Amino acid sequence: MTYPCPRCAFGALQPVKSPYVRQWGPYFVTVPDVAAHRCDCCGHTRYDMVALSRVTLVLGPESSPMSGIPRRRSLQTEGPSDRGPRSWSS
Repeated sequence: MTYPCPRCAFGALQPVKSPYVRQWGPYFVTVPDVAAHRCDCCGHTRYDMVALSRVTLVLGPESSPMSGIPRRRSLQTEGPSDRGPRSWSS
């Protein structure tokens, strides 16, 4: 089934598999073969909402890309950033 293109209103959206690319915090993420619809005239691409919800489920919310990933603690218990230069010698 095809739908009219919302951008050019001349072409039809055809089902395709397209890579999904986005900036996720400091990272550049590419997901291959995501279900989408592309206009056969202007090339406008609209991604499938179910496929995008699966990608969002894996990546997490955009506002906090590293929230849920535990960070490793340094083995050094204290150092210049923790105590400050006046306390190093004590």
